[in-house]
Amino acid sequence: MSKTVNQLAIIAITQTVRLSTRHAWFVILAFLLVAVLSAHYFTFHFAITTDSNKLLSSSLPWRQQERALDRAFPWRVDQIVAVVDAATPEAAEAAADTLANDLSHHSDVIRTVSRPDGGEFFARNGILFRSLDEVRRDANDLIGAQPFLGTLSADPTLRGVLRTLSQSIEGLRLGKTKLEDLRPALTEIADALETLSGGKYPAFSWRKLITGRTPEPSELRRFINIQPVLDFDDLQPGRKATAAIREAASRLGLTPERGVKVRLTGSVALSDEEFATIADGAALNGVITLLLVVLVLWLALKKARIILAVFINLAAGLIFTAAIGLWMVGTLNLISVAFAVLFVGLGVDFGIQFSVRYRAERFESHDLEDALLGTAKGLAGPLLLAAASIAAGFYSFLPTACPNWD
Repeated sequence: MSKTVNQLAIIAITQTVRLSTRHAWFVILAFLLVAVLSAHYFTFHFAITTDSNKLLSSSLPWRQQERALDRAFPWRVDQIVAVVDAATPEAAEAAADTLANDLSHHSDVIRTVSRPDGGEFFARNGILFRSLDEVRRDANDLIGAQPFLGTLSADPTLRGVLRTLSQSIEGLRLGKTKLEDLRPALTEIADALETLSGGKYPAFSWRKLITGRTPEPSELRRFINIQPVLDFDDLQPGRKATAAIREAASRLGLTPERGVKVRLTGSVALSDEEFATIADGAALNGVITLLLVVLVLWLALKKARIILAVFINLAAGLIFTAAIGLWMVGTLNLISVAFAVLFVGLGVDFGIQFSVRYRAERFESHDLEDALLGTAKGLAGPLLLAAASIAAGFYSFLPTACPNWD
C-alpha cells in the first residue's frame, strides 16, 4: 500500500515538473499573479496581537482557574510596578506619593494606580502591622523627642530648626543634657546645610535624627502598582504607559541627581522590554541571517541563477503561507514569527536538495527537461517523506488540549 502511494506521488510530481517545463512562461505568469494577489491580501488584512494570554486556549482547566483568580483580584493583572528608591524614608514616601498622584490623572494610558505600602489606609492603620516591641520602641522615641517635635510642628521652617537648636544648647548650659547626646543631631544638620550650600540635594532624615538609627533598606524603598491601558496592536503593548511614567518622574524631579531613583518592573514592563530587545536587533539579525543563507547557498550551489531561483521561491512561498494563515485564523500571534523562521530554514533546505540534485542530473544529461525530470524522479520520494514528517510534527498539536484558538 505504501509502495503504491509512493509511486503515485512520484508520478504526480514528475508530471507536474514535465508540464511546468513545457509551459514555462504560463507557469511563471501564474506564479507571479498568485504571489501578487497573496501579497495584496497580506498587506490589507495583516493583523497581529501581542497578547500572550491568547496563545493558549481559555478552555484549559488551569487557564479557567487563572481567569477566575484575575476576576477576583483584578488589580493584580497586567501590572507595571514602579520601584521608588531614595536616600531617606521621608524622600521615598514623598516621591512615591507625588508620582502616584500625578499618574492618577493620566486616564488615557493608565487605568488604576495604587500604593501597596502606603496611602491613607497605612497612614491611619500602619501601626497595626508592626510588632509590639517595635511599637513600644517607636513610642519611646516619640516621647523622648516630644519637645523637639513640638517646636518644629509650631514652626516647620529653618527658623524653627534654629530655635530648636537654641533650646538644646540652653539645655546643655543648664546641665539637662550632654554634648554627646547633641553631637549626632548637630552633625546631621551641619552636613545637610553644607551639602545644600554646595548646590546639591542633602539626604537629611528627621526620622534618623529622632531615633538615632540608620534606616533599613526596606524603609528607603516604596512601590506603586500601575495598571496600564494596553495596546495589543503594538509590539510593546505598555509602551505609552511606560513613556508616561518616565516622563512624569522626570518632570517631577524624581531623578538620581536629586537622590531619587524610579525603576519599572512587573509583567507588562518585562514583556515590553523583551519585545523591544527583539525589535532593536531585528534589522541586524535579519541582515546577518540573510548573509549566512546566501553563504550556505553559494557553498552548496555555486550558481547565481539557481540561488536567485531559490530566493524567489522562498519569498513567494513565505507570502503564500502568510496570506493563507491570515485567511484561516484572521490574526497572527507571536508564535507566527517562529513559524516564519522555520519556513525559511525548511525552504532553504528543500531548495538546496532539489538544486544540488538538478546540477548532478544536468552534468549527466545536458538537456534541461531531462535533467529536471530526473531530479523529480530521484527526489520525489525523499522530499515527500520529509514534507510528510514535518507536517506530522506540526499537526501533532491538533489532538492536544491547548489549541491556538478558543
